[in-house]
Order: sequence, then C-alpha cells, then structure tokens
Amino acid sequence: KRRADWSLYHWLNADYFGYSGFRCLGYWDAQTKTQRQACFNMAKKLADLVSLPEGATIFQLDSNEGGFTSFLASKYPGRKVQGWTFSYWKIERCRINIEGAGFFGINHDGTLPVEGGSAGALFAIEPAFYYKDRRVFINEAARLLSDGGVLAMFDIVDALRPERPSIKADDGICTIEEYMRLLSEAGLHVEHLKECTDATWARHAEYRMRYADNLEGSGHISFSTQSALKEDVEAG
Repeated sequence: KRRADWSLYHWLNADYFGYSGFRCLGYWDAQTKTQRQACFNMAKKLADLVSLPEGATIFQLDSNEGGFTSFLASKYPGRKVQGWTFSYWKIERCRINIEGAGFFGINHDGTLPVEGGSAGALFAIEPAFYYKDRRVFINEAARLLSDGGVLAMFDIVDALRPERPSIKADDGICTIEEYMRLLSEAGLHVEHLKECTDATWARHAEYRMRYADNLEGSGHISFSTQSALKEDVEAG
C-alpha cells in the first residue's frame, strides 16, 4: 500500500482528479469533461440506487482522501457515515480534509473491527484495487449488512479470462460468473446489475492519455513521467 499512499500526495494525482478527494475511474456520460466530474458522477450513480431511513449507518470502503465519504454525508443527512480504509496514511489525510467525519482502519485480513449487522448500507468503488481476495470482500460485506441492508458498488471483472488463462481468480479479478456465484454463496441477492465499461474504463483511459499529452506539451512534466502515465493505462 505504500506506493498508493505516496501517490495521494503527488501534485499530479491531485490535479488529475481535480482536488476532489476521489481516486476512481469515474462514470463518463456525454456531458462529462473532466476526471473530477466523472468521479462525482460515479458517486451519484451509486447513491441514487439506495434509499435509507433516518439514523441508518453507512460504511464506505476505501475512503482515499475522503471525497466519496463527504459526498455520502451530504447525500444522506441524518445518517451516520463512516469511511474505512487499509491505509492509516489515508485516514490521516481524510481527517484533515473532512473535518468531523469518522474514518477508521480495516484489519489486515480485510475484516472491519465492528459487530455484524452494523451497516444499513455499504458503498464500495473498485474494491478490486484494495481487496486481493474477492471472496473476503463479499463475505465481509454480507456480515456487516443489517437485515434489508444494501451493498452498492462499482467493480472490475475480467471479461477475457478464456483468452488470458494466466489471469486467475486469486489475482483479485473475477469473471462476472464467479462474482455472481460468490455473491449468491454469501446470501446476497442482486437487484441491479449494469455493464458500463465504455462509460468508465474506456473514457477514463482516453482522458488520461490526453492529460499526459497536454502536460508534456506545456512543459509541466518530463517525457519519462508522461510515458509512465500512459503505461499505467496500457497496463490495464
């Protein structure tokens, strides 16, 4: 996690995400012009799926710099919103950025140090990037949710496993069939499922490439940094 922690403080990351406190692919509709807008779009898409009573507790996994946690607190006034992350560097950053919000650490084994049934809703954006074992994430989500609780998430699945047999489930990326099986085994019923690769990864990759070209052309970054930004996209 150290490399991810360090990247939070790099000015390129802060500028790229528009100082939003988000770190995600985002959701890009026809009106979206920036990565910052895309991140808030993704947050809104998830939050609009969930209706919660007054007093409900909301857990948001991997709070990054607090952008999504802050969004949920404004979306659901009168509810208790908690941000959770594996990184204590991120907790420190969140507590600076979002005054008065609750941010806490996830155990090394992927569990949260709270009783089962504690959450009326659990929000997660791209848990593939911070839960290597998808089964651990899903089982813990099922444990945390109260009766009638909702898991709302955007995540990444592997659509190319037959063509790439070297990619295995324990690498952290499931096929959609494996994901659905794990959800079912954990007792979670899927009410809403949407494939949105073009509106997320594809548009994010296009924007990231343009961003790197524009920065290099303006002289703000070196060619080696520009190449590294593009390699991150191509590696995906």
